[in-house]
Amino acid sequence: VVYTIQPSGIIPVHHRVTPTGNLMPDLLPRMGTEMLLPGEFNRVRWFGRGPHESYSDRKHGAKVGYYDGLVKDQYVPYIYPQTNGNKTDVRWCGVYSAETDKGLAVIGLRHLAGKKEEPLLLNMSVHYANEFDFNEATHTDEIRWRDEISLKIDYRMMGVGGDDSWSGLTVWDEYQISTKFEAPFDWSVALVPLRNAKLELGLLASPPIPLPSQLPFP
Repeated sequence: VVYTIQPSGIIPVHHRVTPTGNLMPDLLPRMGTEMLLPGEFNRVRWFGRGPHESYSDRKHGAKVGYYDGLVKDQYVPYIYPQTNGNKTDVRWCGVYSAETDKGLAVIGLRHLAGKKEEPLLLNMSVHYANEFDFNEATHTDEIRWRDEISLKIDYRMMGVGGDDSWSGLTVWDEYQISTKFEAPFDWSVALVPLRNAKLELGLLASPPIPLPSQLPFP
């Protein structure tokens, strides 16, 4: 991972992952970054699929658009706690404080598809609990809720599968993350500090999606 800190405070982040070793599984459930941020960042806005959760093989009912909501409302209360609230095809997202208007935006920049560079669409989820909190609980009342928020930005996330309940069919090949056939994985995002979140996220809503040197605010 390479972080390039610019004078403006914007940080382009380049990721390159090359799976190695005999213990590396052939398939990965997800690939990305989890950030712990101040709990005062209680609102989230994104340009992608919404308003409800979606996954690579479960997204046609979630329309691409601009969405805004409370972080606490992104939680989906499955009886058995698990990964939830994911948003697909996210061009950019921002979490911010409704009181101070300060926050952080993440913009998908580019990724390598074979040898070709293409615009990057991200997966995003944000909660007052991290992935371990969901995985360790066996019922909704056992989830450990935290003061800070967990923002997960995933380059890739495996589909959920389960087309039916009797054939044992898992996730289709095109919705899997194969370390054997797809590696290395190469993608870049930009981390953007928000000083006037509502205004700055509104500027990001003006296409085309800007590159770090072209962002419409200092």
